[in-house]
Amino acid sequence: MKSQVLIYLLFTFMIISCSCSGKKDTISHELEIKAAVYSLLDKGKGLYDMYDYASAQTYYEDAYRLAMRTEDSCLIEKCTEKFIWASYRIGDYITAKNLLTSRKPTSYAGYAVSAYLNALNGNYSDIPSMLNSAWNISTSVNDTLDILFLEGQLYSLTDNYKKASESYKKYADLLSVKNSSNIRLMNTSQNITSTYTILLVVFISLIIITILIIKQKKKKRELKLLLDVATELKKNNKLNCSILEEKEKQIEALFKNQYKYINDLANNYYSYNSSPSASKIIYSYVKETLEKITKENTSTKNLENIINTYHSNAISKIREQIPNLNESYIRLYCYYCAGFSPQMISLFTNDNVDNIYKKKSRLKLKINSSDAPDRDFFISLI
Repeated sequence: MKSQVLIYLLFTFMIISCSCSGKKDTISHELEIKAAVYSLLDKGKGLYDMYDYASAQTYYEDAYRLAMRTEDSCLIEKCTEKFIWASYRIGDYITAKNLLTSRKPTSYAGYAVSAYLNALNGNYSDIPSMLNSAWNISTSVNDTLDILFLEGQLYSLTDNYKKASESYKKYADLLSVKNSSNIRLMNTSQNITSTYTILLVVFISLIIITILIIKQKKKKRELKLLLDVATELKKNNKLNCSILEEKEKQIEALFKNQYKYINDLANNYYSYNSSPSASKIIYSYVKETLEKITKENTSTKNLENIINTYHSNAISKIREQIPNLNESYIRLYCYYCAGFSPQMISLFTNDNVDNIYKKKSRLKLKINSSDAPDRDFFISLI
């Protein structure tokens, strides 16, 4: 018994589900039909407004036939009205009559066209009431134009040419006003479009000008920065030059007398040393004097102080950071920092020039291979 109840409930649920699904499909299909109908009506209206009534009738007929497949009475009435009026405009009175025969007029087109068809059949009694109904239902300028045109034809059928002329004149005046309004709307639309175009051009121009101004300001800032850097470098250069000049003056003052004396002795020393016929007495005297001068420590200490003053304590730092560097290399380093040539250094150290070059290379190697934090600074001074 329970199994039968369950089967019954399951069967009922399936029927309901199928029914709901079928309704959804029907609704979806009807919406697609309505969309197609409205599309056809829009196309027909465009052709009707361009006075291509024959093509408009074709679209209205297709729209009418599709609308009849829906349950939307308002849509059906609208399609019927358009189809009737387009048929009347091209003189297809049979189609218009067939459409009106199967239904009572409810639109301005139905009443107006019914009045005209009655006039064609010689039945004039109902024409005034039908026209009044058409006028009462009309709502737009297009409705008014249609009825005025039909009135002109009706009065022509009844030989009332005066009223026919009045209707046609009203029709022509209203049509002229409508066309003028359309032209004004078109001109307004064109003016609006032109205005928007001008505004767009102005807006883009403002953006471009703003970008150029920003770039120009950026370039000015960069140029000012470069000028500031150049000014600072110039000041530093002047300062460095003045420092070097001051250092040279102090070194020159330190070695003023000894340098002149050494220079003269050096010239005599190398002059006689290179000549086989040189006097041994002069040679010995020159050599003895040079050795005596180079052994003085006072000038060397003062020179170290000068180098420390103008080169950020370079001599003190190299002693501290490279403690295994012997005194002869420190002295050599001091002479190079002071700007002496290898020839002058060879006199101070009582060594030949080739050895001075070799010692300088070894000195650089020792500094580079050390762990001194300022080794790059030490190398830069020599």
